[in-house]
Amino acid sequence: MKNKPIKILAFALAAVTFVCGLTGCSGNGGKTDDPTDNRIKETSYDLVSGGRTDYTVVYPEDMANDSYVDIAVEELCNFFTESTGNTIACVSDKGLTHKASNKYISIGNTALLASSGIEVDTSALGGDGYKIKTVDQSVYLYGKTTYGTLYSVYEFLHRQFGYEFFAKDCYSLEKNVKSKKLLDFDYAYTPSIAQRFMADGTLNYDNESARRMRSAPVDSFLVAPDKGRWHTTQGLVRIETYLNPDDPENYHPEFFSYNLPEEESANTGSHSYYEAVKKYPTVGVDEETAKKNRDLINGRLQLCFSGRPHADGKDDGTPADQTPLVNAIVKQMKYFVDKFIESKVDDNDLYMCFTQMDNFDWCECDYCRATTAEYGGSMAAGYIVVANKVADIMYDYVKSTYGREFTTFIFAYQNTEKPPVRESNGKYEPILDGRYGDDIIFSKHVSLLYAPIAACYYNSFYDEVNVTEYERMEQWRLLTDNMGVWTYGKTFYHDFFVPMNSYNSLKENFNFFMENKVNFLHAQGQSWNRQCTEWNDLKTYLNASLAWDYTQDMDEMIDKFFTNFYGDAAPAMRKWFDDFRLWHTAQTESRGWNYRGTSAGRKTMDASFYPYGKLMQWQKNLDEAYASIEKYKTSDPALYDKLERRITKDGLSLKYLIYNLHEPTIGYAEADRIYRQMMEDAVRVGVTECKEDRPLEELLRTTVL
Repeated sequence: MKNKPIKILAFALAAVTFVCGLTGCSGNGGKTDDPTDNRIKETSYDLVSGGRTDYTVVYPEDMANDSYVDIAVEELCNFFTESTGNTIACVSDKGLTHKASNKYISIGNTALLASSGIEVDTSALGGDGYKIKTVDQSVYLYGKTTYGTLYSVYEFLHRQFGYEFFAKDCYSLEKNVKSKKLLDFDYAYTPSIAQRFMADGTLNYDNESARRMRSAPVDSFLVAPDKGRWHTTQGLVRIETYLNPDDPENYHPEFFSYNLPEEESANTGSHSYYEAVKKYPTVGVDEETAKKNRDLINGRLQLCFSGRPHADGKDDGTPADQTPLVNAIVKQMKYFVDKFIESKVDDNDLYMCFTQMDNFDWCECDYCRATTAEYGGSMAAGYIVVANKVADIMYDYVKSTYGREFTTFIFAYQNTEKPPVRESNGKYEPILDGRYGDDIIFSKHVSLLYAPIAACYYNSFYDEVNVTEYERMEQWRLLTDNMGVWTYGKTFYHDFFVPMNSYNSLKENFNFFMENKVNFLHAQGQSWNRQCTEWNDLKTYLNASLAWDYTQDMDEMIDKFFTNFYGDAAPAMRKWFDDFRLWHTAQTESRGWNYRGTSAGRKTMDASFYPYGKLMQWQKNLDEAYASIEKYKTSDPALYDKLERRITKDGLSLKYLIYNLHEPTIGYAEADRIYRQMMEDAVRVGVTECKEDRPLEELLRTTVL
């Protein structure tokens, strides 16, 4: 790490005690003050009087390209009714103009806005930014895109009625509001990270919650090939199209990775194009077999980005040419963009991945190996150049055809994490004297998704243990200003029931992201788990909130979350959570451990790390949590069910630790009882996976018949 201080994050073991209050939460999260005036003052105008309102919500008459404005209107009206007990009228902007005497809440790009005298300039707002402005007795809410407009409504509700979203079916909102003055808004906001995607199952299957968390549903902005949205090269350069020997016109085996014999290869489990066709034919077999075979190789067969001219991977002096591969990619991208736009009715910026498959089987043809050597061991150079060519063509196509912005994502992941740079005189510099010259500098239409999967998320990126990741982020910044990150700090992917303590580093990591001008965040969690274990709702809330406004105080955020999410059970759950953090930190530091990689949690699965007495202490906290809500069984069964499920879901990891680590203490019969209860509870609350892409049913005790 060159000329940078290394910050070691220390969690204060003795001094930290978080006590959750029993009072209701005000919901004032995020930025609560106007940065220019320190607060937003009240006007003299009654937004609500006697529980009723004279205001009318106005929306654009033509919402053909405003699907999220439609949602924004619905959200404002529904929450207004919930807060006041009364409805608010909604009308289109047809024939309306701004008058000082009118009382309107204008949402989106209305004719009313055009006549208000507001100088509407959204260029500085970013994709999700917005403006709220009071003019006379009316207030105007709008964004650069329909996302921004939707988020302006959530901000309006937050300021006027104390709204804040924490998790599905969990938000704060003032109730029984009888009087409320309209605020004198002149407020603009652009989120800390422009695009935010909280990738866990609780949001992947719930677009409403994703929107309210200000994590845009990924299918609303990311164009996806049929074979997946993130690892897309197989969906764009299809084996069934370009590896069919019966179609010589389209037969291009040189598009695909060439791997050396196993004894010579640096890869593991290599699949060259010819191996793929031989082992898993997709032509000349019945359709069911062809589908199975495609599934077997779709995740493995990488592309060759060198533009090699021959299938056999040998360099005979013939110049490489990336043009045929570029043309093939562009053809498919245009097809999927056309399909996507045809099916969507919004005006949001578009993104599409041109991202490698999820394995290390990189091409080992003569051309690729020579390029790797020329670029200091980086395998990314040819990949960048192809992506630049594709992105520039696609940007022009989308802009000229649809009037939309278009960005192409590529990965810095596994084989491509190392950038094509070198150290010179104590500084890093791009390698611009290689075969691609300055073509390795990113096009402005390409965004990098840096995915440090081997990092330690217990420690921040400023810590010595993450020096490689820190330096690579610095190095990639020499090639692009369009940087995103894909993080792995929410769970251990080998086992969703092993607790992951990434809270101590989270705020520091967001500081690091802002320092490096990150504009896209993919915070991966238990991606396809219907309900996620191990304090997942809290982690999602913290990641989403800091991505929206990284200056927020994390302890205050945790306070609000526990109060709202657990209700009467908050004090007991908070005792457990705080002690878990303290204990895990103390055990980790005393051992001098780090947790590099997504399977590193295995080392904590030891009876000395989680002794029986400590687990029983946490079990007592859990029992107290259940006892605190017992009164609702009869008085409010719906509330009881909601709180009980939340407590149970977070308690699954505790049961898991007890039966796994302490069977010698509690005996086989008791360990088996706890296991079976845990599995029954997991099914009941909706947990579907025990690890990445593995169903819950695979979580079996070896001693259970």
